[in-house]
Order: sequence, then structure tokens, then C-alpha cells
Amino acid sequence: MRRRHGNAMLAPMILLAALLLQAAPPPTTLQRATACGLGTPTMRFERVLDMDILSLPAATSATDAQLSCLDEAATLDTRVELSPALQPRFDRIRNTRAAAFMKSEATSWLTQHGLLERAPRFTPGTSDPKAYVRAVEAHCGPAAAGALSGPYGPGAIDPAWLARDGVRVRQPGDVDPLACMLNVTALSGYPLGFIGNETYAR
Repeated sequence: MRRRHGNAMLAPMILLAALLLQAAPPPTTLQRATACGLGTPTMRFERVLDMDILSLPAATSATDAQLSCLDEAATLDTRVELSPALQPRFDRIRNTRAAAFMKSEATSWLTQHGLLERAPRFTPGTSDPKAYVRAVEAHCGPAAAGALSGPYGPGAIDPAWLARDGVRVRQPGDVDPLACMLNVTALSGYPLGFIGNETYAR
């Protein structure tokens, strides 16, 4: 009888423990960053940049493993501020992860739209930037013409094109030329930039 009574008491306790473990919230960014062993981080929201900023200015030395831990602790849309001694090393680690993520996303998008196989590739030091962006425009269809070969150079999206064609309503089944160009250039890690919003203010 005592054995049955003990088992009867044990079962609800196991169930309660399982429920508590299942309901435990995931670690926060601050908790994950603290676990990297670089001190106590702080988090703030920067309204001008419209992003969260994780700050650890007191840390002056760290292993690559600790910096990688910190990178993975914060999402890619969270800015991480470190001391001048660590920031360049951390940025290299983060940029490498961001580039790999963007390439993976771009590959998936281009595959879904049947645009991966013939997508032009850019090789730094070998490819001509002007020829490359013209090839990207051609690959993304007539609506992309002039978007990257405007007066601001081959690293910028022409704001005149963006105001005229970039926001045009597409028909069902049409490929978004802006999304196409962003994904094609992400495939090779080619940097693109937006030139303010002067055109929209007119």
C-alpha cells in the first residue's frame, strides 16, 4: 500500500516538473550575451537608428570563441557596441555570418523564382562593377533597367528609378525587380546602397 501511495504522489510531481520546464521562457539577448563571459551587457533602443543596441564597452580582451558567442547571442538586426580593441574583430565575425545568412536567403529566393541558375556573379578584383550591375539589371527584367547604372555609380540604387519603377504595383506573377536585384547582388556579397529620399520629397 505504501508503495502505491508513493507512486501516486510521484506521478503528479513529475508532470508538474515537465510542465514547468516546457513553460520556461527562452533566454533573453542579455542572458545569452552575459553567458559569453565578457562582463555584464546593457541594452537600449536607439530611436534615430530604429534598432536595439547591445553594449559591452568595458571588455577589452576576448577570445574568438567569446566574440562568436556574442555574435550569436544577438540577432543580426541588433547593433553590438564594444571597445575599440574588440570592435573590428567582432565586426569581421558578424559580417561573415551576415553574408552567409544573406547568401542563403538570396539562394532560396532566386531558386523559388527560377532566377538562380543564370544569375550574374561578381568577383572582387576581377569583375567590372559597371558591367556587373548592367548584367544584374538585365537578369531582373526590363523594369530593372537603369536602377543600378544611374548617376550615383554602380553601388547605389538610383532614387529616380526607385520613385518611378521601384514602387510600381506589379501584376500577379511578376518578379519584383528591386527584390530581384537585392537578392542577385547578395549572392556575391556585392554592396548596394540607397541614396536618401530626396526624390520622394518633391
